Amino acid sequence: RARLEEMVRRGRLQVGPWYVLQDTYLTGSESNVRNLLQGMAMARSLGGVSRIGYLPDAFGNAGQLPQLLVQAGMIAAAFGRGVSPQGAENPGDPEGHRPRHSEFFWQSPDGSRILSLYFANWYNNGMEIPADEETARAWWEEHLSGARRCAATNHLLLMNGCDHQPVQKDLPEALKLARRLYPDAEFVQSSLEDCARGVLSELTAPLEVVSGELEDQQTEGNNTLRNTASARWYLKALNRKNENLLQCRAEPMWAMASLAGASCDGDLFRHAWKLLMQNHPHDSICGCSVDEVHREMETRFEKSIALGESLLASGRKVLSGKIAARTVPQRQTGAAFAVWNTSPWAKSAVVEATLGVARFCGVQDAREAAAAFKLPEYRLGRSDGREIPCRVEDLGPRFGYDLPDDRFRQPYFERQVRVTFEAREVPAFGYDTYLLAEGEPKRDAGSLASDDHTLENEWIRVRVRPDGALDLTDKRTGRTYCGLAVFEDMGDVGDEYIFRAATGDPITTEGRDARITLIEDAPMRAAIRVEHTLELPVRADDALERAREAMTPRPSREIGRSARTAPVKVELTVSLSRREKQVNLTVKFHNAVQDHRLRLLFPTGVRKDAHWADSVFDLVRRPDVPGPRWTNPSRCDRMQLYAAVADETGGLGVANRGLYEYEILPERRTLAVTLLRAVGELGDWGVFPTPGAQCPGAYEMRLAILPLTGEKDVEEGYRLAHCFQTDLEASALRESDRTLPERKQFLEWS
Repeated sequence: RARLEEMVRRGRLQVGPWYVLQDTYLTGSESNVRNLLQGMAMARSLGGVSRIGYLPDAFGNAGQLPQLLVQAGMIAAAFGRGVSPQGAENPGDPEGHRPRHSEFFWQSPDGSRILSLYFANWYNNGMEIPADEETARAWWEEHLSGARRCAATNHLLLMNGCDHQPVQKDLPEALKLARRLYPDAEFVQSSLEDCARGVLSELTAPLEVVSGELEDQQTEGNNTLRNTASARWYLKALNRKNENLLQCRAEPMWAMASLAGASCDGDLFRHAWKLLMQNHPHDSICGCSVDEVHREMETRFEKSIALGESLLASGRKVLSGKIAARTVPQRQTGAAFAVWNTSPWAKSAVVEATLGVARFCGVQDAREAAAAFKLPEYRLGRSDGREIPCRVEDLGPRFGYDLPDDRFRQPYFERQVRVTFEAREVPAFGYDTYLLAEGEPKRDAGSLASDDHTLENEWIRVRVRPDGALDLTDKRTGRTYCGLAVFEDMGDVGDEYIFRAATGDPITTEGRDARITLIEDAPMRAAIRVEHTLELPVRADDALERAREAMTPRPSREIGRSARTAPVKVELTVSLSRREKQVNLTVKFHNAVQDHRLRLLFPTGVRKDAHWADSVFDLVRRPDVPGPRWTNPSRCDRMQLYAAVADETGGLGVANRGLYEYEILPERRTLAVTLLRAVGELGDWGVFPTPGAQCPGAYEMRLAILPLTGEKDVEEGYRLAHCFQTDLEASALRESDRTLPERKQFLEWS
């Protein structure tokens, strides 16, 4: 560390501004901010922060980064993907998608601009400079010509390094030779900051402006490696869970506890965030490394999630000890509990609260006593005194323990119940309280199931076809969307970076009879289970293994699927709640086959040629069809929480939890969401088998279909997609110091 600090102070080494070189599309908005804050803090502790927004190899760059970098005090950005300069001799692109020069201003939607140094000849265009005259002249002619082709000024940037590249120890000698060969040029071992200042000082004409996200829509489309959005889905799911836990649950809970007078240890949160961000480098979160790298990521996620859950529980415990709630009458069993809403919007939703209604201390005797306890009937009351209809299920005796501050651990068994009810208008950043007490429950009449195949509430009717597809009617517009939630499976003979379809037609559930069962029918919520059995090829045919060993380029692979098949059972649960304007989907399956991609299809029939998807602090309108220079056989793109297709009279949005890849198919303007992509090699520059990327095992995924009343409703769909990430949570109240009311909103925002 002392040596690093000395090098930073002397300007010999520049550090920061990021903590890790993340992928901006597959890490959340807040994660990108924390990454920058953490990196700048660590760099300052070493002696100084580089003022370059350094993103050399990010697989595309989100459109709000200029705003973020300008606010952080950066003087320029430096990156190598997402745009393709044409060359200084070309006329330029009037729409700003393909600038002439490698130096341009990059602009965010709010108007923030930052100078950008684009690595037009990649970030290794100055590596291994020859120190012998015989080869140096030819080397310099080639590399200086390449740099001049796109340069806006006489400052030519050559980057002396690459992945897996050791330091060039004879660089001083190589530059000394260059000065002798080209006496009219100045060769400087410099920094990106000095290069940026030099470019700005020498400008004789305004630089071009490139606006918004840089993700290859107007180029060949191979540079931003979009299919990494679906590689190793289990990592993306853990990341979403981890980000949501820290940002949307644990931190808001402690913010509320702090407003109630408690003090929080911020170091524990910083540690949890650092563990999470150590999984955010682009070759990590993108799932495009060897299996050993990704096994270690799982361990980091587990550590960060465990710490986040502990922080969430401790914050809840602090708050639950301050609420002046009603108590269960003496000689009765039951529980007082709070329903917490850590989201920024008031929410009404079905809540499932697991509660202990009778506790018995000890172990073996306590279990027998808990099992023998005779459960009475229970009624549910809200903080305002109103009785709430509910369903109470006996969960039997369950083990638990307390870890008191002043004595040894306290094991116990308690008789637990699951209480399902409808919580209404729980305040944003707040809570409401309920009391489960002995008594006759209030019954709620009605049903959301018109029949065994149809669910219906005030806004939506959804009917399940015999093949399991859904016909959804938006009652507000009268518009029906037919054939939703069809499963499509096709072979994938690509790698972790690139999807390449196997030859042959995809296998779908369309027109195949499914097993359909009404599994829940209550006034507050109803659900239908759809079960499919797909006979899928067990892997690609043997030609794929030969292609991998021979490093056959992915785009040229014409390889089919194995004739041998195996049954894969896919279960879709379709649920509708009384007060939600969305259809919730849960997908479960066990992946036992290889070399394939499984998607869920949502035909919209919408008459437009553009759609929306969310990105870092942004909701982006993208064309369905990329520009004319597009050569990538895959037209998939990336979302974070939400993608939507809409016209003047209607549309559909799809929200997700950890599913980042989608595609707009021309047939019926279908929104296709990738559930799983299973491949067996890393790809890139060598032969690296990755059996872990075949993603064997059991999976559960959650999505929501959001009917839209038109383009005007797209932003409301985005809000609902954010709400979909965080459920209302319930927890029992403790002995109270009664400083908080039974219902409270800690923070208001607009």
